[in-house]
Amino acid sequence: MGRCVMLYPMKWEEDWPVVGPEGKPGKGVVTYRKPAVKAEQEITFPQHSDDFSSSELAHAWEFNHVPRKDKWSLTDRPGYFRIYAQYAKGFEWARNSLTQKVSGPYSSGTVSLDLSGLREGDFAGNGIMGRVMYQLGVRKKADGLWLEMRQGGREGEVVVDSLPVKTDKIYLRTEVTKQGSLLFYYSLDNLEYNRLGPEGVSNFWGFLGIRHALCCYNLDKGAIGGYADFDYFELESNRRGNHYDAFTGIDFSQYDDREGMKLVRPVAKRPMQFISGVRDGNWLVFNNMCFKRNPQKVTIELQAETPGTVIEIREGSIDGKLIAVCPVNQNQTPGEWEKQTFEVSETVKDKSQIYFLFRGQSQGLAIKSFIFY
Repeated sequence: MGRCVMLYPMKWEEDWPVVGPEGKPGKGVVTYRKPAVKAEQEITFPQHSDDFSSSELAHAWEFNHVPRKDKWSLTDRPGYFRIYAQYAKGFEWARNSLTQKVSGPYSSGTVSLDLSGLREGDFAGNGIMGRVMYQLGVRKKADGLWLEMRQGGREGEVVVDSLPVKTDKIYLRTEVTKQGSLLFYYSLDNLEYNRLGPEGVSNFWGFLGIRHALCCYNLDKGAIGGYADFDYFELESNRRGNHYDAFTGIDFSQYDDREGMKLVRPVAKRPMQFISGVRDGNWLVFNNMCFKRNPQKVTIELQAETPGTVIEIREGSIDGKLIAVCPVNQNQTPGEWEKQTFEVSETVKDKSQIYFLFRGQSQGLAIKSFIFY
């Protein structure tokens, strides 16, 4: 979530580097054939879960500030990432907060947190760093432990929800939804999770995107802080790159390439988008669609002001095998998204390049998502 490193094809022409696919210099690509390396290499991801079993931090992590090396450890309690609390007036100033970028467009991050080392004034938890800072964690007060949802920024932070807890171990989860919301949950047994606090906004922070952050700091200036032990961080996301399961909902905005049309983002800084401005002969393609079985039908979420559009779904190229013909009906309720279902007439490969080709009248047509089943 945010600006990320991309790998593009490049070749030398007359001592100049020319970036882009064959025949399309300067054009960006979302997916492309893998470079020819002389080794077997499994797909890996820059963001990932961590059980902190190593004595060195994984390269997925970064500290939010230059860390104090004597205030964090992977060896003081092997198998845990420990942060020793230092004074901070808020999350943004907290030292040794361990972060990694949020995986999008939707995912969740869960931490297992041991609270037995906290002292009065300490706050420890699982936060999201962005233009607005959100933290779900536990604060130790004179009257015991309090689960708190805190929110704010450089001007300060406030507690927006809280409840007392009696436990030495808690599980905290942050969910980034398909609609660009941030939801926060807690559990005492890692089985039943409960919402706490208001919905947050998946807001970018300059060029940085948004980041998960494991934190522990003390809000009382001059106090002697304790520590928090993080047993693990677990990242869950079924949207890791552009290899899609055809039997899960897929947004048209996640295409690999397209000809014509326009991409609309209805709410700034939110990930949900849709395609509009469709014209006869326009197309878009998904290069890596995975079919675990032969589909029988396809459902397309769309808006159509008039009838007359036919969506052809083809395999391999815009002239490839026709696997479905989808004559679009006019919306029953103008301006509302509705789902229309069509028959799939041909078998497809386990992993296919799938084209959506638009034919005929398409005034007022917008498309949002699809799913095979």
